[in-house]
Amino acid sequence: MVTLLFDEFGDTFLDELRKRTVPVYLDLFTPEELADIRAFLETPAGKSYIAQTPNLMAAGAANGEEIGAIAFQNSRSRIAQRLQEENILVEKQGTIDKLIEAFR
Repeated sequence: MVTLLFDEFGDTFLDELRKRTVPVYLDLFTPEELADIRAFLETPAGKSYIAQTPNLMAAGAANGEEIGAIAFQNSRSRIAQRLQEENILVEKQGTIDKLIEAFR
């Protein structure tokens, strides 16, 4: 069953992913840089990097979520103060009060 799912879903997914990803790499890197990246990825260190990329991404996402929550907690009272000081209005009546209260 897994094979069937991958056959039907995987090919379409990978084709579309390649179509969208290749232009990004071509836009961001020169042909020489791409060749150097490929050479690195073929080394033992590069292979290890590829294998650990999902773990790096998961850790980065978790760190970003935690840091974002801390930053929000540290800035929420300043945001509430600025909303009042700068008389920032929200179209729906009562929403500004709810925002200010949420940020306190």
